[in-house]
Formats: sequence, structure tokens, C-alpha cells
Amino acid sequence: MAVDSVYDMIDEIHQLVDKFIARCDVVFPSKLGLDPRSAACLYVTADAIACDLRDDGNLQYYGGFDQIDDLIDTRMVVGEYAIYLRTDDNRIDGILENYKGKSQ
Repeated sequence: MAVDSVYDMIDEIHQLVDKFIARCDVVFPSKLGLDPRSAACLYVTADAIACDLRDDGNLQYYGGFDQIDDLIDTRMVVGEYAIYLRTDDNRIDGILENYKGKSQ
């Protein structure tokens, strides 16, 4: 991966994130036990929940993600997405475990 400029690097990061999101399950918030106002849809993997950046405030407020103990280590913004990583926090872990149980 040869990067000639910071713009090339940013473009490559956006492409990688878009590929990651394309492989995620696209899920309505209610399927995760969240308020439907949380987001238009969420992107779910075994170790993360992502949303479009425009939905992040709603996810925090209506989805209760603002209550995550260590939001700084759990949430990151990459490209046009807010990604909440599975950590020791019960909120994300509980949602992902619940979803995993329902989808099997």
C-alpha cells in the first residue's frame, strides 16, 4: 500500500471502511432491542456496531450509547461512520450477544 499523499491515505481508509461496512449485517435498531429512533439502520459484526455518522447523536441519545462507561475507548469515527467496539462494557456486549442469539 503505497501512499503518496495524505489525501491518498484518507481515500484508502474510506475505501477500507466502505468494504468493512458492506460485509456487515444491516439491522434495524428494533432488531437489537433499541428504540427505532436510534438510527435508520445499524451495521453489525461479531465485535462492533456501526452507524452512519449522521445517526450517531440519535444512537447515543435514544439507544443509550451515551451511557457507555468508557465512550472514549469504545467509540471511534472512521470516514462517515461511528463505530462502537465490543469491549468489557455491558451495553455493547449485551446487544451483540442478544443479536447473535436471535440470528442463529
